[in-house]
Amino acid sequence: MELVEGIPVLDLQEKLGKIPEPMCQIIMRQTTQAIHYFHQKGIVHRDLKLDNLMVSGYDTGNLNDMRVKLIDFGMAKHTTKEGKKVVLSTYCGTLNFMAPEVLDGEFYDSSCDVWSLGVMAFQILCGKPPFYANDEQDLINKILGNNYDFKDDDWVGISVDSKKWIRKLLVLDVKKRSTPQEAIEHNWLSGTASSRVKFNLHPEVLVQLRASKNAH
Repeated sequence: MELVEGIPVLDLQEKLGKIPEPMCQIIMRQTTQAIHYFHQKGIVHRDLKLDNLMVSGYDTGNLNDMRVKLIDFGMAKHTTKEGKKVVLSTYCGTLNFMAPEVLDGEFYDSSCDVWSLGVMAFQILCGKPPFYANDEQDLINKILGNNYDFKDDDWVGISVDSKKWIRKLLVLDVKKRSTPQEAIEHNWLSGTASSRVKFNLHPEVLVQLRASKNAH
């Protein structure tokens, strides 16, 4: 099997508290491109979460060095079999990242991965998940009600475009939810901010990043 280098994005987020937006844009752009690719191949992942994103080249300060790879396709499913559409209804995934239609026991399609993408972006940008509760049922109710907000204290210095991008993914109506292609073409991922080659990180942050790399 291929050796996948780097660390889980979850570890990176926990080390930094929140991941700088330029880094997040690259992580989300590469992840969305990967999702778009395997959706075109008729595959839905069904367990997208920060643990399943491996990132390398994150400690140089050069966006071109960053590489993201999706792992753990243990719950992945082909959406067609022998030319026929496969009905997806299995309750699976990781609760915090699961789409409401999966939780609700409905039939669902590959757009459940897009919801998970929005959850991941929210968490790595502000350092907290969009849906949180101490009780599992309360958490499920919050997800089913799409009960989240962008608290000012958590989102200081983070662009309006990032919030718009997330809002288009965390949509209860799957017909109105962005497709991976639409997410890629959104200004937050396709605009000038995400195409900058270099960005500056505080030296102490780079020390943290390199320390986290050495720890693995």
